[in-house]
Amino acid sequence: AFELRGDGTVPSVSLQPSHLFTDGGRMDLGKLAVDMSHEVRLALRNDGLLPATVRVDMEPSVHFTAACHPSISLSRGEQRMFPVRFHPRSEGAKQAGLSI
Repeated sequence: AFELRGDGTVPSVSLQPSHLFTDGGRMDLGKLAVDMSHEVRLALRNDGLLPATVRVDMEPSVHFTAACHPSISLSRGEQRMFPVRFHPRSEGAKQAGLSI
């Protein structure tokens, strides 16, 4: 007779740098003059024990751009950088959804 053991695990992916995000999951890119541009570089990092595939969806916006493939495969410990750019085309508060 013998004992069987094992550990279940799931992929674990983080978005860095985390200090850019509020507790509610918002990233504030500040105030910017119309037709100017501000870029922030974000990183997706696989902190888990398994390979992970991350789906990235951004709703269409003329004010924000995320230069990222819609599906990113990350090996254990791998990190991929991508830029997010705010470029307001008119006055007023702007927002767009980015789902990861």
